[in-house]
Amino acid sequence: PEGIEVVASPVLLEQAAARGDLAGAPGNPPRPATRPDRTGAFELLGLPPGTHRHDMVGWLERVHADDRDTARQRFLDCLKGLRPRYRSEERVVWPDGSVHWLETIGRGAYGADGRATRIVGFVNDITERKRAEDALRASEARFRRLIEDAPVAIGIAGEGRI
Repeated sequence: PEGIEVVASPVLLEQAAARGDLAGAPGNPPRPATRPDRTGAFELLGLPPGTHRHDMVGWLERVHADDRDTARQRFLDCLKGLRPRYRSEERVVWPDGSVHWLETIGRGAYGADGRATRIVGFVNDITERKRAEDALRASEARFRRLIEDAPVAIGIAGEGRI
């Protein structure tokens, strides 16, 4: 995988957005993983500029250990043409130890011989969405326990009234 650079093109970003291929939340649109000035990857990985390798090895170094094998296999499958397009959610660990969620959307660019020349993709920080999903699951579990463990029958009559 070394030597294959992960890049993003503003034109491809616009085309993907027009097709509806991007899954950004309102007010939080996806952005290129590496901008033409290459600052985007640093920001998404919590790194100071100039400290990130702009290849898949550098990316995988930041991916959470529990997600790394799956991310590596997805990348290799894309390189081999087995999975020419992908969308995934994976955790990355910042240097301060904090865990952040990123959504990656990518596709392989292949030469006439069928070999991958590069992978073009986008990365979107979905940490806040994942936190909101976790909070909703916890709230639903608390509500379910309240109903199931109540010493009397409880029902919902509509408009959220109990």
